[in-house]
Amino acid sequence: MNKPLEWSVFQRQPVSAIWLILLKSLGKVVRSLWPLVLVMLFNSKREGNSSLDLLLIIAPVLILIISLLNFLYFKFSVSDSQLLVNKGVLAKKNIVLPLSKIQGVHIEQNWLHKVLNLAQVSFDSPGATEAEVKINLGTDQAESLKAFITGSNSLTESEHQVAEKVNIASLSFVDLVRLGVSANHLETLAIVLGLGISFFNNIKEIFEEQFKDAFTLTTSDLLNSDVFFIIYVMVGVLIFSVIASFVRVVFKYANFSVSKTENGFSIQGGLVNTTEKAIPYKKIQFLSWKTSWIRKKLPIYLLEYHSIGSPQSNQKLKVKIPVTSEALLNRLVDIYHRVSNDDQPVIKISKKYILRTTLIRGILPFIVLAGISSFSIGAKALLLAVIPIYVFISCWLYYKKFKMQSDSEILHIQAGIFGHSETVLKWNNIQSVMIVRSLYQRNNNLASLRIFTAGGALTIPFIPEDRAQYLQNYALYKLESGPSTWM
Repeated sequence: MNKPLEWSVFQRQPVSAIWLILLKSLGKVVRSLWPLVLVMLFNSKREGNSSLDLLLIIAPVLILIISLLNFLYFKFSVSDSQLLVNKGVLAKKNIVLPLSKIQGVHIEQNWLHKVLNLAQVSFDSPGATEAEVKINLGTDQAESLKAFITGSNSLTESEHQVAEKVNIASLSFVDLVRLGVSANHLETLAIVLGLGISFFNNIKEIFEEQFKDAFTLTTSDLLNSDVFFIIYVMVGVLIFSVIASFVRVVFKYANFSVSKTENGFSIQGGLVNTTEKAIPYKKIQFLSWKTSWIRKKLPIYLLEYHSIGSPQSNQKLKVKIPVTSEALLNRLVDIYHRVSNDDQPVIKISKKYILRTTLIRGILPFIVLAGISSFSIGAKALLLAVIPIYVFISCWLYYKKFKMQSDSEILHIQAGIFGHSETVLKWNNIQSVMIVRSLYQRNNNLASLRIFTAGGALTIPFIPEDRAQYLQNYALYKLESGPSTWM
Protein backbone atom coordinates (compact mmCIF):
# COMPACT_ATOMS: atom_id res chain seq x y z
CA MET A 1 0.00 0.00 0.00
CA ASN A 2 1.29 3.47 -0.89
CA LYS A 3 2.35 5.83 1.85
CA PRO A 4 0.57 9.19 1.92
CA LEU A 5 3.73 11.12 0.95
CA GLU A 6 4.04 9.17 -2.29
CA TRP A 7 0.85 10.72 -3.64
CA SER A 8 2.60 14.10 -3.97
CA VAL A 9 4.78 12.70 -6.81
CA PHE A 10 3.33 12.69 -10.35
CA GLN A 11 2.65 9.10 -11.37
CA ARG A 12 0.86 7.03 -13.99
CA GLN A 13 -1.81 4.44 -13.52
CA PRO A 14 -0.72 0.78 -13.19
CA VAL A 15 0.40 -0.88 -16.42
CA SER A 16 -2.54 -3.28 -16.27
CA ALA A 17 -4.83 -0.26 -16.66
CA ILE A 18 -3.88 -0.26 -20.36
CA TRP A 19 -6.36 -3.09 -20.87
CA LEU A 20 -9.14 -0.93 -19.41
CA ILE A 21 -8.21 2.00 -21.64
CA LEU A 22 -8.02 -0.31 -24.64
CA LEU A 23 -11.45 -1.79 -23.94
CA LYS A 24 -12.93 1.68 -23.43
CA SER A 25 -11.50 2.90 -26.76
CA LEU A 26 -12.73 -0.23 -28.51
CA GLY A 27 -16.20 0.27 -27.06
CA LYS A 28 -16.39 3.83 -28.38
CA VAL A 29 -15.35 2.70 -31.86
CA VAL A 30 -17.82 -0.19 -31.92
CA ARG A 31 -20.72 1.99 -30.74
CA SER A 32 -19.93 4.56 -33.43
CA LEU A 33 -19.12 2.34 -36.40
CA TRP A 34 -21.08 -0.90 -36.02
CA PRO A 35 -23.80 0.12 -38.51
CA LEU A 36 -21.09 1.03 -41.04
CA VAL A 37 -19.34 -2.30 -40.51
CA LEU A 38 -22.61 -4.19 -41.11
CA VAL A 39 -23.23 -2.26 -44.32
CA MET A 40 -19.72 -3.01 -45.57
CA LEU A 41 -20.03 -6.63 -44.49
CA PHE A 42 -23.22 -7.35 -46.40
CA ASN A 43 -22.86 -4.99 -49.34
CA SER A 44 -19.18 -5.45 -50.23
CA LYS A 45 -18.88 -7.46 -53.42
CA ARG A 46 -15.37 -6.67 -54.43
CA GLU A 47 -12.81 -9.38 -54.87
CA GLY A 48 -9.51 -9.42 -53.04
CA ASN A 49 -8.85 -6.72 -50.45
CA SER A 50 -12.09 -4.89 -49.76
CA SER A 51 -12.58 -1.68 -47.80
CA LEU A 52 -13.88 -3.85 -44.97
CA ASP A 53 -10.63 -5.79 -44.85
CA LEU A 54 -8.69 -2.54 -44.73
CA LEU A 55 -10.90 -1.23 -41.92
CA LEU A 56 -10.48 -4.40 -39.89
CA ILE A 57 -6.69 -4.07 -40.19
CA ILE A 58 -6.37 -0.35 -39.49
CA ALA A 59 -8.95 -0.01 -36.70
CA PRO A 60 -7.25 -2.33 -34.14
CA VAL A 61 -3.88 -0.68 -34.76
CA LEU A 62 -5.33 2.81 -34.27
CA ILE A 63 -7.17 1.73 -31.13
CA LEU A 64 -3.97 0.26 -29.67
CA ILE A 65 -1.94 3.39 -30.45
CA ILE A 66 -4.60 5.73 -29.01
CA SER A 67 -4.86 3.60 -25.86
CA LEU A 68 -1.09 3.60 -25.30
CA LEU A 69 -0.88 7.38 -25.80
CA ASN A 70 -3.79 7.98 -23.40
CA PHE A 71 -2.05 5.81 -20.81
CA LEU A 72 1.37 7.48 -21.21
CA TYR A 73 0.01 11.04 -21.13
CA PHE A 74 -2.19 10.54 -18.05
CA LYS A 75 -0.45 11.51 -14.82
CA PHE A 76 -1.75 12.59 -11.44
CA SER A 77 -0.57 13.69 -8.02
CA VAL A 78 -2.18 14.63 -4.72
CA SER A 79 -0.78 17.27 -2.36
CA ASP A 80 -2.15 18.35 1.00
CA SER A 81 -4.49 20.83 -0.68
CA GLN A 82 -5.29 19.71 -4.23
CA LEU A 83 -5.55 16.90 -6.76
CA LEU A 84 -3.65 17.51 -10.02
CA VAL A 85 -4.30 15.60 -13.25
CA ASN A 86 -2.50 16.08 -16.59
CA LYS A 87 -3.91 14.24 -19.58
CA GLY A 88 -4.41 14.51 -23.34
CA VAL A 89 -2.17 13.90 -26.35
CA LEU A 90 -2.93 16.69 -28.81
CA ALA A 91 -5.38 18.65 -26.67
CA LYS A 92 -3.66 18.97 -23.30
CA LYS A 93 -5.90 19.17 -20.28
CA ASN A 94 -4.74 20.12 -16.78
CA ILE A 95 -7.25 19.59 -13.97
CA VAL A 96 -6.77 21.18 -10.56
CA LEU A 97 -9.30 20.00 -8.00
CA PRO A 98 -9.00 21.46 -4.46
CA LEU A 99 -9.48 18.75 -1.85
CA SER A 100 -11.80 21.04 0.09
CA LYS A 101 -14.18 21.09 -2.89
CA ILE A 102 -14.37 17.33 -3.32
CA GLN A 103 -17.88 16.24 -2.33
CA GLY A 104 -17.37 12.51 -2.63
CA VAL A 105 -14.78 9.84 -3.33
CA HIS A 106 -16.19 6.72 -4.96
CA ILE A 107 -14.64 3.34 -5.75
CA GLU A 108 -16.07 1.16 -8.54
CA GLN A 109 -15.16 -2.27 -9.90
CA ASN A 110 -16.58 -4.01 -12.94
CA TRP A 111 -15.74 -7.57 -13.94
CA LEU A 112 -12.57 -6.55 -15.79
CA HIS A 113 -11.38 -4.47 -12.82
CA LYS A 114 -11.73 -7.56 -10.64
CA VAL A 115 -9.82 -9.75 -13.09
CA LEU A 116 -6.96 -7.20 -13.19
CA ASN A 117 -7.18 -6.50 -9.43
CA LEU A 118 -7.91 -2.83 -10.15
CA ALA A 119 -10.50 -0.30 -9.01
CA GLN A 120 -11.67 3.02 -10.43
CA VAL A 121 -11.57 5.99 -8.07
CA SER A 122 -13.79 8.93 -9.05
CA PHE A 123 -14.31 12.34 -7.48
CA ASP A 124 -17.24 14.72 -7.79
CA SER A 125 -17.46 18.40 -6.96
CA PRO A 126 -20.10 21.18 -7.12
CA GLY A 127 -21.03 22.33 -10.61
CA ALA A 128 -19.61 19.30 -12.42
CA THR A 129 -21.98 17.48 -14.75
CA GLU A 130 -20.17 14.20 -14.03
CA ALA A 131 -17.20 12.92 -12.06
CA GLU A 132 -14.37 15.25 -13.12
CA VAL A 133 -11.54 12.80 -12.46
CA LYS A 134 -11.45 9.00 -12.79
CA ILE A 135 -8.28 7.10 -11.91
CA ASN A 136 -7.67 3.34 -12.21
CA LEU A 137 -5.49 1.96 -9.40
CA GLY A 138 -4.78 -1.29 -7.63
CA THR A 139 -7.45 -2.11 -5.07
CA ASP A 140 -5.16 -1.39 -2.11
CA GLN A 141 -3.95 1.82 -3.74
CA ALA A 142 -7.53 2.93 -4.37
CA GLU A 143 -8.45 2.49 -0.70
CA SER A 144 -5.25 4.27 0.33
CA LEU A 145 -5.94 7.22 -1.97
CA LYS A 146 -9.51 7.48 -0.74
CA ALA A 147 -8.35 7.43 2.88
CA PHE A 148 -5.66 10.02 2.17
CA ILE A 149 -8.07 12.45 0.48
CA THR A 150 -10.80 12.07 3.08
CA GLY A 151 -8.24 12.71 5.83
CA SER A 152 -8.32 9.34 7.54
CA ASN A 153 -4.55 8.94 7.33
CA SER A 154 -4.03 12.06 9.44
CA LEU A 155 -5.82 10.58 12.46
CA THR A 156 -4.00 9.20 15.43
CA GLU A 157 -4.30 5.50 16.19
CA SER A 158 -6.94 6.04 18.87
CA GLU A 159 -8.95 8.37 16.62
CA HIS A 160 -8.67 5.92 13.76
CA GLN A 161 -10.56 3.37 15.80
CA VAL A 162 -13.49 5.77 15.96
CA ALA A 163 -13.34 6.30 12.21
CA GLU A 164 -13.60 2.59 11.44
CA LYS A 165 -16.67 1.52 9.50
CA VAL A 166 -19.62 0.28 11.53
CA ASN A 167 -22.15 -1.67 9.49
CA ILE A 168 -25.67 -0.39 10.14
CA ALA A 169 -27.63 -2.02 7.31
CA SER A 170 -27.31 -4.86 4.80
CA LEU A 171 -29.55 -6.95 2.57
CA SER A 172 -30.15 -10.66 3.03
CA PHE A 173 -31.20 -13.03 0.25
CA VAL A 174 -34.82 -12.77 1.39
CA ASP A 175 -34.58 -8.97 1.24
CA LEU A 176 -33.27 -9.20 -2.34
CA VAL A 177 -36.21 -11.41 -3.31
CA ARG A 178 -38.71 -8.99 -1.75
CA LEU A 179 -37.01 -6.07 -3.47
CA GLY A 180 -36.96 -7.83 -6.84
CA VAL A 181 -40.58 -9.00 -6.72
CA SER A 182 -41.83 -5.51 -5.81
CA ALA A 183 -39.66 -3.65 -8.37
CA ASN A 184 -41.09 -1.35 -11.02
CA HIS A 185 -41.59 -3.91 -13.78
CA LEU A 186 -43.18 -1.37 -16.14
CA GLU A 187 -39.98 0.69 -16.02
CA THR A 188 -37.96 -2.35 -17.05
CA LEU A 189 -40.46 -3.11 -19.81
CA ALA A 190 -40.10 0.44 -21.13
CA ILE A 191 -36.29 0.14 -21.13
CA VAL A 192 -36.37 -3.19 -22.98
CA LEU A 193 -38.84 -1.88 -25.56
CA GLY A 194 -36.78 1.29 -26.03
CA LEU A 195 -33.60 -0.69 -26.63
CA GLY A 196 -35.42 -3.05 -28.98
CA ILE A 197 -36.95 -0.22 -31.02
CA SER A 198 -33.60 1.58 -31.24
CA PHE A 199 -31.84 -1.58 -32.41
CA PHE A 200 -34.60 -2.31 -34.92
CA ASN A 201 -34.42 1.21 -36.39
CA ASN A 202 -30.65 0.94 -36.83
CA ILE A 203 -30.96 -2.43 -38.53
CA LYS A 204 -33.86 -1.23 -40.67
CA GLU A 205 -31.77 1.61 -42.10
CA ILE A 206 -29.13 -0.91 -43.20
CA PHE A 207 -31.48 -3.55 -44.61
CA GLU A 208 -34.36 -1.28 -45.53
CA GLU A 209 -36.09 -3.40 -48.16
CA GLN A 210 -35.75 -6.74 -46.36
CA PHE A 211 -36.95 -5.40 -43.00
CA LYS A 212 -39.73 -3.37 -44.58
CA ASP A 213 -41.25 -6.53 -46.05
CA ALA A 214 -40.69 -8.50 -42.84
CA PHE A 215 -42.22 -5.77 -40.69
CA THR A 216 -45.28 -5.46 -42.95
CA LEU A 217 -45.78 -9.23 -42.87
CA THR A 218 -45.39 -9.43 -39.09
CA THR A 219 -47.81 -6.56 -38.49
CA SER A 220 -50.40 -8.08 -40.82
CA ASP A 221 -50.09 -11.50 -39.15
CA LEU A 222 -50.41 -9.94 -35.70
CA LEU A 223 -53.56 -7.98 -36.58
CA ASN A 224 -55.15 -11.11 -38.05
CA SER A 225 -54.11 -13.33 -35.16
CA ASP A 226 -56.42 -14.88 -32.64
CA VAL A 227 -57.17 -12.83 -29.51
CA PHE A 228 -55.73 -15.56 -27.31
CA PHE A 229 -52.44 -15.43 -29.22
CA ILE A 230 -52.18 -11.70 -28.57
CA ILE A 231 -52.91 -12.31 -24.89
CA TYR A 232 -50.19 -14.98 -24.79
CA VAL A 233 -47.72 -12.52 -26.31
CA MET A 234 -48.65 -9.82 -23.78
CA VAL A 235 -48.33 -12.26 -20.87
CA GLY A 236 -44.97 -13.44 -22.22
CA VAL A 237 -43.69 -9.88 -22.47
CA LEU A 238 -44.91 -9.17 -18.94
CA ILE A 239 -43.19 -12.27 -17.54
CA PHE A 240 -39.99 -11.30 -19.34
CA SER A 241 -40.10 -7.80 -17.83
CA VAL A 242 -40.62 -9.25 -14.32
CA ILE A 243 -37.63 -11.57 -14.74
CA ALA A 244 -35.50 -8.78 -16.22
CA SER A 245 -36.33 -6.34 -13.41
CA PHE A 246 -35.61 -9.03 -10.82
CA VAL A 247 -32.20 -9.67 -12.39
CA ARG A 248 -31.51 -5.90 -12.44
CA VAL A 249 -32.22 -5.69 -8.72
CA VAL A 250 -29.98 -8.67 -7.92
CA PHE A 251 -27.08 -7.29 -9.97
CA LYS A 252 -27.45 -3.83 -8.43
CA TYR A 253 -28.11 -4.63 -4.76
CA ALA A 254 -26.30 -7.95 -4.17
CA ASN A 255 -23.79 -7.63 -1.30
CA PHE A 256 -25.32 -4.24 -0.48
CA SER A 257 -24.37 -2.66 2.84
CA VAL A 258 -24.37 0.74 4.53
CA SER A 259 -21.62 1.58 7.00
CA LYS A 260 -21.28 4.55 9.30
CA THR A 261 -17.96 6.30 9.94
CA GLU A 262 -16.98 9.38 11.88
CA ASN A 263 -17.21 11.54 8.73
CA GLY A 264 -20.15 10.06 6.86
CA PHE A 265 -21.70 7.02 5.21
CA SER A 266 -19.96 4.39 3.11
CA ILE A 267 -22.33 2.59 0.75
CA GLN A 268 -21.27 -0.40 -1.31
CA GLY A 269 -22.88 -3.15 -3.33
CA GLY A 270 -23.16 -4.88 -6.68
CA LEU A 271 -22.82 -8.42 -7.97
CA VAL A 272 -20.62 -7.95 -11.07
CA ASN A 273 -19.96 -4.20 -11.01
CA THR A 274 -19.07 -3.32 -7.43
CA THR A 275 -19.35 0.27 -6.25
CA GLU A 276 -18.37 1.98 -3.01
CA LYS A 277 -19.55 5.54 -2.52
CA ALA A 278 -18.85 7.89 0.36
CA ILE A 279 -21.38 10.50 1.50
CA PRO A 280 -19.98 12.98 4.08
CA TYR A 281 -22.50 14.09 6.72
CA LYS A 282 -21.76 17.78 6.16
CA LYS A 283 -22.52 17.47 2.43
CA ILE A 284 -26.05 16.08 2.91
CA GLN A 285 -28.57 18.82 2.08
CA PHE A 286 -31.83 16.97 2.56
CA LEU A 287 -33.15 13.44 2.44
CA SER A 288 -36.20 11.76 1.00
CA TRP A 289 -37.69 8.30 0.94
CA LYS A 290 -40.51 6.70 -1.00
CA THR A 291 -42.38 3.45 -1.32
CA SER A 292 -45.07 2.00 -3.56
CA TRP A 293 -48.30 0.64 -2.13
CA ILE A 294 -46.96 -2.91 -2.58
CA ARG A 295 -43.62 -2.18 -0.91
CA LYS A 296 -45.33 -0.42 1.98
CA LYS A 297 -46.99 -3.73 2.88
CA LEU A 298 -43.64 -5.59 2.96
CA PRO A 299 -42.30 -2.95 4.16
CA ILE A 300 -39.55 -1.66 1.83
CA TYR A 301 -38.45 1.95 1.38
CA LEU A 302 -35.93 3.60 -0.95
CA LEU A 303 -34.01 6.25 1.00
CA GLU A 304 -31.95 8.88 -0.81
CA TYR A 305 -29.45 11.39 0.61
CA HIS A 306 -29.37 14.52 -1.56
CA SER A 307 -25.82 15.89 -1.33
CA ILE A 308 -24.09 18.95 -2.75
CA GLY A 309 -23.67 18.91 -6.52
CA SER A 310 -25.34 19.73 -9.81
CA PRO A 311 -28.53 17.85 -10.79
CA GLN A 312 -26.58 16.05 -13.56
CA SER A 313 -23.79 14.83 -11.27
CA ASN A 314 -26.24 13.90 -8.53
CA GLN A 315 -28.25 11.87 -11.03
CA LYS A 316 -25.09 10.03 -12.05
CA LEU A 317 -23.71 9.50 -8.56
CA LYS A 318 -26.88 9.25 -6.49
CA VAL A 319 -27.43 6.21 -4.31
CA LYS A 320 -30.83 4.85 -3.32
CA ILE A 321 -30.65 2.84 -0.13
CA PRO A 322 -33.19 0.02 0.18
CA VAL A 323 -34.51 -0.04 3.75
CA THR A 324 -36.34 -3.15 4.91
CA SER A 325 -37.94 -1.99 8.17
CA GLU A 326 -39.46 1.16 9.66
CA ALA A 327 -37.11 0.93 12.65
CA LEU A 328 -34.06 1.02 10.38
CA LEU A 329 -35.60 3.86 8.35
CA ASN A 330 -36.10 5.95 11.50
CA ARG A 331 -32.53 5.22 12.57
CA LEU A 332 -31.09 6.40 9.24
CA VAL A 333 -33.30 9.50 9.21
CA ASP A 334 -32.37 10.40 12.79
CA ILE A 335 -28.70 10.59 11.80
CA TYR A 336 -29.66 13.60 9.64
CA HIS A 337 -32.28 14.98 12.04
CA ARG A 338 -34.97 13.51 14.25
CA VAL A 339 -38.48 14.00 12.88
CA SER A 340 -40.91 14.74 15.72
CA ASN A 341 -43.28 17.49 14.65
CA ASP A 342 -46.65 15.75 15.08
CA ASP A 343 -47.81 18.63 17.27
CA GLN A 344 -47.07 21.22 14.58
CA PRO A 345 -49.86 22.69 12.39
CA VAL A 346 -50.41 21.02 9.03
CA ILE A 347 -50.32 22.93 5.74
CA LYS A 348 -52.37 21.39 2.91
CA ILE A 349 -52.55 22.33 -0.75
CA SER A 350 -55.75 23.85 -2.12
CA LYS A 351 -58.47 21.80 -3.83
CA LYS A 352 -58.14 24.21 -6.73
CA TYR A 353 -54.88 22.40 -7.54
CA ILE A 354 -56.95 19.42 -8.73
CA LEU A 355 -59.16 21.35 -11.13
CA ARG A 356 -56.45 23.65 -12.45
CA THR A 357 -53.92 20.86 -13.10
CA THR A 358 -56.55 18.58 -14.65
CA LEU A 359 -57.51 21.38 -17.03
CA ILE A 360 -53.92 22.23 -18.08
CA ARG A 361 -52.41 18.74 -18.18
CA GLY A 362 -55.46 16.62 -18.95
CA ILE A 363 -58.43 18.27 -20.65
CA LEU A 364 -56.58 20.64 -23.00
CA PRO A 365 -54.13 17.95 -24.27
CA PHE A 366 -57.12 15.61 -24.76
CA ILE A 367 -58.98 18.17 -26.86
CA VAL A 368 -55.94 18.84 -29.06
CA LEU A 369 -54.89 15.20 -29.50
CA ALA A 370 -58.43 13.89 -29.98
CA GLY A 371 -59.18 16.62 -32.53
CA ILE A 372 -56.09 15.78 -34.57
CA SER A 373 -56.51 11.99 -34.26
CA SER A 374 -60.20 12.03 -35.21
CA PHE A 375 -59.28 12.72 -38.84
CA SER A 376 -57.42 9.40 -39.07
CA ILE A 377 -59.07 7.07 -36.54
CA GLY A 378 -62.52 8.61 -36.18
CA ALA A 379 -64.51 7.88 -33.02
CA LYS A 380 -61.64 5.85 -31.58
CA ALA A 381 -60.00 9.18 -30.71
CA LEU A 382 -62.40 9.34 -27.76
CA LEU A 383 -60.30 6.63 -26.13
CA LEU A 384 -57.82 9.42 -25.37
CA ALA A 385 -60.26 10.51 -22.67
CA VAL A 386 -58.17 8.27 -20.44
CA ILE A 387 -55.65 11.16 -20.26
CA PRO A 388 -57.79 13.66 -18.28
CA ILE A 389 -59.21 10.82 -16.18
CA TYR A 390 -55.71 9.68 -15.21
CA VAL A 391 -54.57 13.25 -14.50
CA PHE A 392 -57.63 13.92 -12.34
CA ILE A 393 -57.13 10.75 -10.28
CA SER A 394 -53.40 11.52 -9.84
CA CYS A 395 -54.08 15.10 -8.71
CA TRP A 396 -56.82 13.99 -6.32
CA LEU A 397 -54.54 11.39 -4.71
CA TYR A 398 -51.70 13.94 -4.46
CA TYR A 399 -54.08 16.43 -2.81
CA LYS A 400 -55.28 13.84 -0.28
CA LYS A 401 -51.77 12.70 0.65
CA PHE A 402 -49.95 16.05 0.72
CA LYS A 403 -49.10 17.29 4.19
CA MET A 404 -46.41 19.76 5.23
CA GLN A 405 -45.22 20.53 8.75
CA SER A 406 -42.33 22.56 10.10
CA ASP A 407 -40.64 23.51 13.33
CA SER A 408 -37.69 25.73 14.15
CA GLU A 409 -35.17 23.28 12.62
CA ILE A 410 -36.72 21.29 9.77
CA LEU A 411 -39.35 21.23 7.06
CA HIS A 412 -41.19 17.90 6.71
CA ILE A 413 -43.22 17.13 3.57
CA GLN A 414 -45.39 14.05 2.97
CA ALA A 415 -46.84 13.39 -0.48
CA GLY A 416 -47.34 10.73 -3.12
CA ILE A 417 -49.78 9.55 -5.77
CA PHE A 418 -49.99 5.77 -5.98
CA GLY A 419 -47.25 5.39 -3.38
CA HIS A 420 -45.94 7.44 -0.49
CA SER A 421 -42.97 9.78 -0.21
CA GLU A 422 -41.49 11.98 2.51
CA THR A 423 -38.85 14.71 2.49
CA VAL A 424 -36.95 16.23 5.42
CA LEU A 425 -35.00 19.46 4.98
CA LYS A 426 -33.06 21.53 7.49
CA TRP A 427 -33.78 25.25 7.29
CA ASN A 428 -30.04 26.01 7.49
CA ASN A 429 -29.46 24.12 4.22
CA ILE A 430 -31.72 26.41 2.19
CA GLN A 431 -29.98 28.74 -0.27
CA SER A 432 -33.00 30.67 -1.52
CA VAL A 433 -36.80 30.60 -1.64
CA MET A 434 -38.94 31.85 -4.51
CA ILE A 435 -42.69 32.48 -4.52
CA VAL A 436 -44.39 31.79 -7.87
CA ARG A 437 -47.90 33.14 -8.53
CA SER A 438 -49.78 32.73 -11.78
CA LEU A 439 -52.73 34.96 -12.64
CA TYR A 440 -55.10 32.21 -11.51
CA GLN A 441 -53.26 31.85 -8.20
CA ARG A 442 -53.26 35.61 -7.59
CA ASN A 443 -57.04 35.73 -8.09
CA ASN A 444 -57.46 32.93 -5.53
CA ASN A 445 -54.85 34.07 -2.94
CA LEU A 446 -52.66 31.06 -3.64
CA ALA A 447 -48.96 30.61 -4.39
CA SER A 448 -46.38 27.94 -5.19
CA LEU A 449 -43.12 27.82 -3.28
CA ARG A 450 -39.75 26.89 -4.83
CA ILE A 451 -37.04 26.00 -2.30
CA PHE A 452 -33.46 25.80 -3.59
CA THR A 453 -30.62 23.92 -1.91
CA ALA A 454 -27.14 22.87 -3.02
CA GLY A 455 -28.53 19.35 -3.43
CA GLY A 456 -31.59 20.17 -5.54
CA ALA A 457 -34.88 22.05 -5.50
CA LEU A 458 -38.29 21.36 -3.93
CA THR A 459 -41.67 22.61 -5.16
CA ILE A 460 -44.69 23.14 -2.90
CA PRO A 461 -47.73 23.89 -5.10
CA PHE A 462 -50.96 25.78 -4.43
CA ILE A 463 -50.68 26.66 -0.74
CA PRO A 464 -52.28 29.75 0.85
CA GLU A 465 -50.41 32.92 -0.07
CA ASP A 466 -49.92 34.02 3.55
CA ARG A 467 -48.37 30.66 4.47
CA ALA A 468 -46.02 30.83 1.48
CA GLN A 469 -44.92 34.34 2.50
CA TYR A 470 -44.37 33.21 6.10
CA LEU A 471 -42.24 30.23 5.02
CA GLN A 472 -40.15 32.43 2.72
CA ASN A 473 -39.56 35.01 5.47
CA TYR A 474 -38.61 32.35 8.00
CA ALA A 475 -36.22 30.69 5.56
CA LEU A 476 -34.51 34.03 4.90
CA TYR A 477 -34.32 34.67 8.64
CA LYS A 478 -32.62 31.30 9.23
CA LEU A 479 -30.30 31.94 6.28
CA GLU A 480 -29.16 35.31 7.63
CA SER A 481 -29.06 34.53 11.35
CA GLY A 482 -27.69 30.98 11.47
CA PRO A 483 -24.64 29.18 10.06
CA SER A 484 -25.15 27.89 6.52
CA THR A 485 -24.27 24.19 6.39
CA TRP A 486 -24.52 23.99 2.61
CA MET A 487 -21.24 25.83 1.99
